[in-house]
Amino acid sequence: MTSCLAVGVMSGTSLDGVSTALVRLSDAPLEAQLVAFRQEPYAAPERGQIVDAIARGGSKDLALLHVALGERFAGAILQLLAGTKTTPKDLAFVASHGQTIWHEPGRATLQLGDPAVIAERVGVRVVSDFRSRDVAAGGQGAPLVPLADVMLFGHPERGRLLLNIGGIANVTWVPRRGMADGALAFDTGPGVAVIDAVTRRCSPMPTSLSRRPRARGASASGSSSPTA
Repeated sequence: MTSCLAVGVMSGTSLDGVSTALVRLSDAPLEAQLVAFRQEPYAAPERGQIVDAIARGGSKDLALLHVALGERFAGAILQLLAGTKTTPKDLAFVASHGQTIWHEPGRATLQLGDPAVIAERVGVRVVSDFRSRDVAAGGQGAPLVPLADVMLFGHPERGRLLLNIGGIANVTWVPRRGMADGALAFDTGPGVAVIDAVTRRCSPMPTSLSRRPRARGASASGSSSPTA
């Protein structure tokens, strides 16, 4: 069995912040073990800059934001490593999804967060731009979600449907845990991006900072326990 340490960094379409995870990967069996996780919310000016770039950014705005987000992601990775007393030389690689600015499956997708900046600041090889190749190959731009679902959440004996309500929601059919053949995944429509926008209109408090709005709700059965 071979194993390695890697860091994944993610900033979703809901624009709530930067998530970093230190994981140990092994190939026999194929699995991923979470070592540490860290979440940093975007400050209001940061989020505003991203929203402005999406709505009306020109080439200069996008170029400067590309570099600024690369610096932001690199800083988040270094904070994660410092908190776990891990050095960059202990890592095999960093995987950076980038901040989605535009995503239109079948036509084009664009993520910002310069991987060259991350590589220079952290000193580790960086794998990035996952969405573009998947869209070019006819996919919907989320190539890693089905693989993670197969590795982490599949049932050992029967098929399972997994719904992820991210900024854009997506569903994965997993035939069996660890069985990628026959797995199927696709987007289902808007998710947290719309929920957050509506909630911000109704409440001045960011939804990620308070559970009170959710605590007042109930599932259709009247129970708040998970059903999956």
